[in-house]
Amino acid sequence: MGGNGSGGHNKKSIWQHIKDGTYRKDRHGPRPQPGAPSDTESAAFLLPKDISPPEWLSEEAQSNFRLYAPDLIEMGTLISLNLGLFEGLCSILAHMKEITIILNKEGYVLDGKPHPLLRVYNQFSAQSLGLMKDFGMTPLSRSKLQEGKQPDFANDPMAKFLHRNLN
Repeated sequence: MGGNGSGGHNKKSIWQHIKDGTYRKDRHGPRPQPGAPSDTESAAFLLPKDISPPEWLSEEAQSNFRLYAPDLIEMGTLISLNLGLFEGLCSILAHMKEITIILNKEGYVLDGKPHPLLRVYNQFSAQSLGLMKDFGMTPLSRSKLQEGKQPDFANDPMAKFLHRNLN
């Protein structure tokens, strides 16, 4: 007894229940608003929207950081506790771009076999998708952060960002 999520010393946070789709108001209390500090994450964990990327990230990864960080901070999914994961996501996305450029140049097949970088790209793709879900960067993960209401795309920072970059 006492496994993860059992309610003991290692019980799931409300945010984890929301992310997993197991949140229940009768069991977990009032639903916190995204971006508002809960009892386990105080205001000290919140980041400024104008945060700068670390210098050790590549130029492309820093560009990803500057692109996504403000919206994720506004959504409340990027806080100081998970900043390292976000930096990793930015780096993975930069590597995926580099690999895509190489694959487009050299081709997806070499000597009748799949390009060796194709496997690396697929691994990075799976890792980035998992992290994007954790940060609320997919439509489904963002919908899990909202409480049974219709999505308000006019005020959704990620929807604004995506719409801005598609036009």
